[in-house]
Amino acid sequence: VTFLPLNRLRVDHVQYPDSSDVQPMLSTCIRYDRKVEKAMQHVFAKKLLARSVDVASTWSAKCSMDAITLDGDLCSRKGALTGGFVDVQRSRLLAYAQQLEARETLRKLEVEDRETKRTSQDIHQKAQNVSQELLRLQGKQSELQNIHDSLESEIESLQGRIEQYGKQA
Repeated sequence: VTFLPLNRLRVDHVQYPDSSDVQPMLSTCIRYDRKVEKAMQHVFAKKLLARSVDVASTWSAKCSMDAITLDGDLCSRKGALTGGFVDVQRSRLLAYAQQLEARETLRKLEVEDRETKRTSQDIHQKAQNVSQELLRLQGKQSELQNIHDSLESEIESLQGRIEQYGKQA
């Protein structure tokens, strides 16, 4: 435990950076009684609260202040990085296992995609065959319709002749 005699503490005024990336820790997240303000400034005046480790290391070097991230990483004004929070969800082993699983899923999907493409090509070929057969049958129908029409007109012509021969006889 360190005791700080409040009547002997001299605290220099600190100029904080004007940035949305860092905030002074003392005014942002620490509540204290104004009676101990000099002690709080002595301890926390050169501490910044930063969004990320990169921002913390940048601003700690620029301002000669210690910067602490929201995850608890401390970037010292002398360049050291300490502490922090290890997120188990960002573990390398977990990431590797997820990568293997994703590769297996990708392999299965690629096989399924090839099968789907093959099936699609078969269906497309069958559709083309049916379309060609339909065109062939429509052509045949048109040809038969022409023959039918010509036979009907020939029948009418022959019936007309028969009637003429019947009237002559």
